[in-house]
Amino acid sequence: MDPWLERNWRDVHASLIFGAKELLNRVMPTDLVARSDDRIYVDAEGDRVIEHLIKIIPADENGMITVIDFLSPASKRLGSDGRETYLHNRRKFLDEGCNHIEIDLIRAGDWIGLLWPHSVPKNVRTMYRGVIRRACRREEIEFHPIFLRGRLPLLFIPLRVGDSDIRLDLQSLFEFAFDSGRYTSTNYSAPPRSPTRTCRCRLGR
Repeated sequence: MDPWLERNWRDVHASLIFGAKELLNRVMPTDLVARSDDRIYVDAEGDRVIEHLIKIIPADENGMITVIDFLSPASKRLGSDGRETYLHNRRKFLDEGCNHIEIDLIRAGDWIGLLWPHSVPKNVRTMYRGVIRRACRREEIEFHPIFLRGRLPLLFIPLRVGDSDIRLDLQSLFEFAFDSGRYTSTNYSAPPRSPTRTCRCRLGR
């Protein structure tokens, strides 16, 4: 991942959503489809905020199978309307029997709190991460640490019970976002923007 791109997160996020939808639809069973959707809320200043996500649904649009979220700064900020809206929707998706995928490619914010009631050991507390919640195993999470250096991992996206997981190549997705945004002009001689620290968190164990 690339900390220098965080200053352009809205543009990068839009490219990640578009690219992920394209990659998933290439390998999706023919009776399922990946579509982009919006999460809308009003923040503390009264501004209308739109955040994008991906839903995997049947081709006849009857029901929902899996939701994929690329975390925004607001969804990780303690006490923010964006975080409360995000958590409310995540609970709703899981209660409705959907799988939920959380991909965190930004440094700032309280990611440990988003794991609750789960926790992870110190040796896998990396700067970025992916978290998979399967509808059939609500008591577990699949935690995928993502390191600053090295290739981004493949994530295995769950679908319906009985379906094989499909792969989402995060490295290919990041390269698409980087190229489509023409970020080859990024000034890497200047330090990246420092993440805003919102809290100090301690694991339960």
